[in-house]
Amino acid sequence: MIEKIDRALKENVPGTIFSYSQPIELRMQELIAGVRSDIAIKLYGENLDVLKQKADEIVRVISRIPSAADTKAEQVAGLPFLRIRINREAIARYGINAAQILDVVEAMGGKIVGQVLEGQRRFFMQVRFQEGDRQDMDQIKNIKVADPQ
Repeated sequence: MIEKIDRALKENVPGTIFSYSQPIELRMQELIAGVRSDIAIKLYGENLDVLKQKADEIVRVISRIPSAADTKAEQVAGLPFLRIRINREAIARYGINAAQILDVVEAMGGKIVGQVLEGQRRFFMQVRFQEGDRQDMDQIKNIKVADPQ
């Protein structure tokens, strides 16, 4: 069953790494060792390219062990990020503070702004920019932040 689920997920969500376990077991392992697996090998260093190369070598060796399943290296490079530098002098002229800007930036990925209660159930309300607006640098550069007036 896991093979079928894994195959379907990889077809529909390419480039994503999945792992499968029992929820309580996973949480305990994560709390104890900081990893989401039964066994982990941690590499440390400053050069991410070398770490990636060595991790891939380890995965190739470990995956040849007959009882090893779901061997994979954690992705350490190539993850998308956006660096925002706030020009504090410029925003001060408009009475805007850095926290306001960071709230808007946080909304690009999703910002919880409240809850909706339905009986005993709670649902978080989240504000998130549309995908096209999150991926277009010109759109990001032109995000408006309200001033206090």
